[in-house]
Amino acid sequence: MIAGDEKEIVEFMRDALRDEGFEVRVAYDGKEVFNKLGEKPNLIILDLMMPYLDGLEVCQIIRNKVTCPILSLTARSEEADCIGGIAIGGDDYIGMPFSIQELKSRIQAHLCREQRNHQSKLLPLVMITPD
Repeated sequence: MIAGDEKEIVEFMRDALRDEGFEVRVAYDGKEVFNKLGEKPNLIILDLMMPYLDGLEVCQIIRNKVTCPILSLTARSEEADCIGGIAIGGDDYIGMPFSIQELKSRIQAHLCREQRNHQSKLLPLVMITPD
């Protein structure tokens, strides 16, 4: 899911990710994110500066409802903004402007990590000892 109020940027990201084979849902404000959570996203890209509820508020509210990675996207470049976004439950921070290749790489890394975490929960723990 991509949540952001700048339609051109959201559509650019949506189209680029669809080209990579991702199924993408969009929300154009903080309130709309809640309507889309029932679709159980694998990852959320969340613009921190949205109307009604900003991304920080949305992240705080949904963090206990979703376990998927949340990537904060913002034009704010202060270290405190980065730390604040991660402190309230975000998993990563991407400053604007950004390259679409960097975004795709971060998405892939988070999805791979999620897949590994899910698999490790399903597999029994085996201790291997040297002979």
